[in-house]
Amino acid sequence: MTECLERSVVQKGIKVYGHHQVLRILTDRGSVRGLMCLNRQTNEYELFCCRNIVFATGGPAGMYAGSAYPVGHYGATGVAFEAGAIGKNLTEWQFGLASLKPRWNVSGSYMQVLPRIVSTDREGKEPREFLEDYFKDRGEMLSKLFLKGYQWPFDVRKVMKGSSVIDLLIYRETCLKGRRVFLDFRENPGGREIDYSRLSDEARDYLERAGACFGKPVERLLHMNAPAVSFYMDKGVDLKSEMLEIALCAQHNNGGLSVDSWWQTNIEGLFAVGEAGGTHGVYRPGGSALNAGQVGSTRAAQYIAAKGRGEAAAPEELFRRCGSEIDEIFALGAQALSGGGGEEMNLQNLRSCAAERMSRVGAAIRTGRTFTRPVRRSAGSSTSLKTG
Repeated sequence: MTECLERSVVQKGIKVYGHHQVLRILTDRGSVRGLMCLNRQTNEYELFCCRNIVFATGGPAGMYAGSAYPVGHYGATGVAFEAGAIGKNLTEWQFGLASLKPRWNVSGSYMQVLPRIVSTDREGKEPREFLEDYFKDRGEMLSKLFLKGYQWPFDVRKVMKGSSVIDLLIYRETCLKGRRVFLDFRENPGGREIDYSRLSDEARDYLERAGACFGKPVERLLHMNAPAVSFYMDKGVDLKSEMLEIALCAQHNNGGLSVDSWWQTNIEGLFAVGEAGGTHGVYRPGGSALNAGQVGSTRAAQYIAAKGRGEAAAPEELFRRCGSEIDEIFALGAQALSGGGGEEMNLQNLRSCAAERMSRVGAAIRTGRTFTRPVRRSAGSSTSLKTG
């Protein structure tokens, strides 16, 4: 879809400014006046004088360490908040199991083929299957695992009577116990043959109709969905010979910037479309993302064409109106380049620590309480790590 849109832009002769990082939306009296960017190729600041901005930067993907968003996709919602835009339903996210390298949802047939789920320590040692510790009946455990293919997003309504209990158990291993979790398609759960008669009617009927009641998980996956194996092979992961690390990851922000029926925010001239706009709905039906992006972009363009015409402020006028905001960016850049803050001011370190904390206490499972868990230092000794 994005490739088609890009071709359309190029065919229309619209100039594209690549390699520009947005630093500040410049406003005055509640209206857009311009945009301040850093040209990543020339390392120079650049100002765009404009009356309208269509903000299509996706959700705030950098908030979580466990993320299904593409690597390098951090979002830019904070820039809009800094300009005074109002948010809506920002606490509403969609979470689900995803692989970490590469980042990809492990829904559908990845779960329906009933892979083995293995937990290890941080170094990848001490492997153990942990799901059977929580299920009295092996058939029930496998049926819940199968349902993760259908019920991919975590949903509190599906914890007791659905498959979201699998999400909670994986969260417990990774975030509370500090271990790593993998899907292993090389062996059946428990290392033994599956008795398909013990599965739920839904799981058994599906696998029987697919002709997949045989062999090991990777063999079933190749039979049911060979491209699913090829996808990981193209990314350097051979599911036939290695395990796939997973976690409970953020995939969509169901909230965003508050917009009106023309997708305009409370700032005149600033429009938020796609995931950046808070129009997906708290429970987010599957097709709403595509619809919101296309409909919102169209309506924003229609509004701008009808009511947003006119010349932008001249550079001199922009500096007069927004000079203090521009000076703040100059000062921030100078501070970053000076290195005066030392290691504790390393922005990447700060972002990584914040994202890890969000995945631990502010993702699918949220708590404001401080909790303590033991951290093994050496044989015969231990200490405590405060988190939360």
